[in-house]
Amino acid sequence: MISRDLPFAQKRFAEESKLTNLTYLSDYQDGAFGLSTGLLIDENKLLARSVVLVGRDGIVRYIQVVPELSHLPDMERLFDKSIELLKVKCLTLAALPFT
Repeated sequence: MISRDLPFAQKRFAEESKLTNLTYLSDYQDGAFGLSTGLLIDENKLLARSVVLVGRDGIVRYIQVVPELSHLPDMERLFDKSIELLKVKCLTLAALPFT
C-alpha cells in the first residue's frame, strides 16, 4: 500500500484495521511516486485513490483510478482481475493491492 501518510500513521492504520500482512510504503517526503505515475493531485498533494496490480515481471497488469477521493475502488473487479492473473501465473499474492 502506498500513501502520502507518514510511516507511523501507516503503522497505526495497519494495526487498527488488522491489515498487517501488507507492505506499506510512504510517499510523504517529495511525492516522487505520485509525480512519476501521474497519481499526485496538484491541488491537495494527495495521491489519487487507485489500485494497481503489478505482475511478477514488473509489468503493470491492471490499474483503476477512481474519479473522486470520496469514491472507493471497485474491489470486486479488482479481486476478479487478481484471480484471473493468478491463474495465468502473472501475479503473486505479494502484489495485491495498493490504494
